Amino acid sequence: ALYLLVIILPLSGYAGWIAYGEAPKPFGIPLPKFEPLATFLESKKAGELLWPVHEYAGLALTALLVIHVAAVVRRSWLARNSDRIDGLNRMRAGPTGQSE
Repeated sequence: ALYLLVIILPLSGYAGWIAYGEAPKPFGIPLPKFEPLATFLESKKAGELLWPVHEYAGLALTALLVIHVAAVVRRSWLARNSDRIDGLNRMRAGPTGQSE
């Protein structure tokens, strides 16, 4: 779901800008406006559909990221007093228990 939303969010924003007849400028960088796509989207009034998709995809992505980070913190918290190898510590310090 995270990967899907990472793709859907910018594409729906780009198409939404084009549907309203403007060229998108994320961070001040003008993006190309593909005329066949612009003509199709403007004729179908797609902006009314694309902006809610963009908005809800952003909210869903934010919620999934918060849940993901909370799960990492929870798993790290639960693993602090167990014999399991903690994934968060492993990512920070590398494998544990190696003999020299």
